[in-house]
Amino acid sequence: MTVGREKHAVCVFDREGGADDPSLLDKSALNEWLRSAGSASSLMATERSHFLLKDDEHTTEYVAPLRFAGRAKGALIVAFDRREDCSDTERRLIDAAAQQTALAAHICSLYQAARDTN
Repeated sequence: MTVGREKHAVCVFDREGGADDPSLLDKSALNEWLRSAGSASSLMATERSHFLLKDDEHTTEYVAPLRFAGRAKGALIVAFDRREDCSDTERRLIDAAAQQTALAAHICSLYQAARDTN
């Protein structure tokens, strides 16, 4: 997927953790969110019109930005069947996972840049 001139990887997992159909992600909505998010904080959506994942099985989405250099460059999106399952504790865990994911991606990009210069 491309946002502006930048390329991004997309990976969608089902409930059991297996790779699922990446077409479930509304890429244009994600691109728009990334363009407008800047350094935005996490978002909980309960209206289907605001969902980034296209399926009829969930009622709530929690979107945690993956920040690089202060800008949202990606997102960790978690869908919940029931709104009450998206508790404060769950949201804090998702935010922590997003921070770890962003850190891992940054380390990978530094490693790749170092390999490219050698």
